[in-house]
Amino acid sequence: TSHCLPLPTNRVKKWYENPKTGSFFCRDNVCKFINWCKQFGVSDICLFESNDMVEHRNVRALRNVLVCLLDVGKIGVRHGIEPSELVRMDLEIEREMELERKKPTVITQSTTPVVPDTPRRR
Repeated sequence: TSHCLPLPTNRVKKWYENPKTGSFFCRDNVCKFINWCKQFGVSDICLFESNDMVEHRNVRALRNVLVCLLDVGKIGVRHGIEPSELVRMDLEIEREMELERKKPTVITQSTTPVVPDTPRRR
């Protein structure tokens, strides 16, 4: 796109190649990635904890990792990186939702039925 932001220059200076799953080195790599995501502009709500990726505890934890990666992809688009199909679809949904929010709300008269008074018992 013509209004791209320059890519950030923050880089992970050192990482460990092929660390053993669950090891300190594996956790360190994940922590460095999370810090890079913060510097790249990923929202705190989209970040995950290193345990989510390292321990593979449950589906919800892995979902958090995927949400973070999706946000990285969406931020990348703002920097002129071609989006994946998934990122493209998510951005389209966001645009449609934003258009819906901006539509004026039409307020109509209430058509609440009038219930006649019932006779009181004595």
